[in-house]
Amino acid sequence: MFDKRVKLIKSLVFVILFFVLRQPVFAGVFEIQDMAIGTAVRARGVVIAEPGVLGQQIFYINGAQIYSYYKDFPELATGDEISVQGVISQSRGEKRIKIKTAGDIAILNRGLVVEYPDRILIKKKWSDVWLKRAEWLLKRPGREFL
Repeated sequence: MFDKRVKLIKSLVFVILFFVLRQPVFAGVFEIQDMAIGTAVRARGVVIAEPGVLGQQIFYINGAQIYSYYKDFPELATGDEISVQGVISQSRGEKRIKIKTAGDIAILNRGLVVEYPDRILIKKKWSDVWLKRAEWLLKRPGREFL
């Protein structure tokens, strides 16, 4: 009788751990940089750079990069509040959320006001390259950011 209970408890613990560990971890966008690569994650934020502005496969929410190899994103605009589910990956030292399909993104609210800072502090060794790219993007004709 005792052995059956122990086996049952072990089975239940295994099932619970299996389902708990497979669920994505809810993370704030600033916590993503500290998470292990391959971790399933769910985050929420406001779009600050929509797909196509800084690259065809990426966009940003509150400072966190969202990446799709297939460029599969729903129609997004700056100021859209979204929830995104994916896996932590890394490119050029920056951790990001990698998604598979547009279905991994849920639009929660549209048209929020996004305020950009007057100054940006950059602490990366590639900062000169990124500053030149950002400057080029801001000066492109037909683009209004501020």
